[in-house]
Amino acid sequence: MSTDHDEKIVEDIPQMRSVAMMSPVPMVPLARSIATPKAQLISSARFVEKKEIISPSPTGWELAVTDPLPAIYMLERTHTYVSNAGAKEVANRIANSLRLQSIAATFSTKEALATAETSNQVVFTIRLWSHKKQVLVELQRVSGCCFFYQQTVKALFRAAKGEPERRLSYNYSIPDCVPQESPEETKQCVQEGIDCASALLKKEGRFDSHALAMESLVHITNATKCRTFAAHCILCGDFLSTLICLVEASRMERPGTAMQGLSSMEEEHFRVMHRHALAVLANCLSALDDSGELAHVLKQQPELSSTTFLLALLDDVENATDRPHDACQATRCLCALVQTCSDTKSRIVGELGGLPALEAAHSQGICRNAYLETECQKLKLHL
Repeated sequence: MSTDHDEKIVEDIPQMRSVAMMSPVPMVPLARSIATPKAQLISSARFVEKKEIISPSPTGWELAVTDPLPAIYMLERTHTYVSNAGAKEVANRIANSLRLQSIAATFSTKEALATAETSNQVVFTIRLWSHKKQVLVELQRVSGCCFFYQQTVKALFRAAKGEPERRLSYNYSIPDCVPQESPEETKQCVQEGIDCASALLKKEGRFDSHALAMESLVHITNATKCRTFAAHCILCGDFLSTLICLVEASRMERPGTAMQGLSSMEEEHFRVMHRHALAVLANCLSALDDSGELAHVLKQQPELSSTTFLLALLDDVENATDRPHDACQATRCLCALVQTCSDTKSRIVGELGGLPALEAAHSQGICRNAYLETECQKLKLHL
């Protein structure tokens, strides 16, 4: 039985359409970029200027040319424009800011590109472009903590524009209603943290656990409370052999004696562990030296003043050009040992011949790394 509703129903069937098949439009090749897919596409009508020739820079970034921004380019979000200076001046400002922040950097003169690394393993790239009579500064994070990267980006952008450095420090007092931690409770927390780090280090084949353990030790020994107690627990416990092994093994990376059969991931892991071990030892030795207890610990642990250990530290100082962050921590270790032990001082100057390496590291610090410069000056004053 048909109704009016049935007559209104229209059957849903495919409709026949004519479609013209054409060959695909050829893709325009993208310019080589250091950026990620999160990008900003810029019109090609803006790029008509010529390359700007730049003279060598006294700060280490010797630019030859700055290329104009390509017509089709995926621009990184962390970028800024500088209109109050040329590319040469901007490069000098950035290089000087990197030095003051003690950020290691290698500069490419052909591509106006710099690769930088902070002391806490944040790796990023810096690239300069010319665009509409301005200098375009582009940064991209390669690896590491994004929070520290953002703080570094802000400082570098201010330096590129010639703005003064901002140093904000907030000191908040603890309210009286908050119960204060007793020294015994603080030591117990430190001991628990060290025990957790020890458990993580004992896990075999777990790179992430080992790295987390070493980072925990760096933070524990760098704290303002119970530094001496933490240094005693680490240097007089089972950690010392592991730390010294990580420091001394770096000498195997010299040309002709490189470790065989390691993947790139294993080499990077060893490099990070080596730096953390140097930082932990430097923090512990400095804390004990400040408290006047280092001489007693050196008598209990002669490995800390052994020839192989001192040679490993001097090797890191000698390679300050390639590994300035490691050289900083090694210099801190040597400074603490030299202030406490006169025999170590005479051996470094005479038998081990460490003065040329120290002078070279000091020169490198003056040019590229302010922290390395300061630590080398302290060590030279005690030699």
